Amino acid sequence: MDLGNLIKGVSPEESIGGALPAGSYNVMIDKVEGKDTAAGGKAISLQLRVFGDKYNNAVIFDQVNVAHPTSAQTVEIGKGRIAKLVELLGTAETDNWIGKGVTVYAKVVKQEGYEDRNGVSAYSAYDPKGTNAATPMAAGTGVSQPLKTVSDDIPW
Repeated sequence: MDLGNLIKGVSPEESIGGALPAGSYNVMIDKVEGKDTAAGGKAISLQLRVFGDKYNNAVIFDQVNVAHPTSAQTVEIGKGRIAKLVELLGTAETDNWIGKGVTVYAKVVKQEGYEDRNGVSAYSAYDPKGTNAATPMAAGTGVSQPLKTVSDDIPW
């Protein structure tokens, strides 16, 4: 099949290897799974697909620690993030999160010896008017009360 006529006068799409610019993005939750961490804890791993204008189909990952062998603060931060997602999505059942939209504030994480990557600083309600331009929003504008769970409540 010859697609020459189809693309005549069209500029090739821009490649965006590496991290997206810091900013707010509308995303759809593609995947949620429980994982064991290298430190011996437990985490919820989320795969988030950007939708909208400029960065459509780019993927952002978030790992939310919900159990940690030595850091209670890490656990409380993680539980607060999960509580925020439950509040936004209206359910604690992660199977029902798949395909749902939220807005994230993505930060750029730099780590020596590795390519820059994105991390999630905050979740907020899906913004249907969002343009997915790298327009910073107020991150950390309040987190719901953490879920009251203990390690026996983690289903893996």
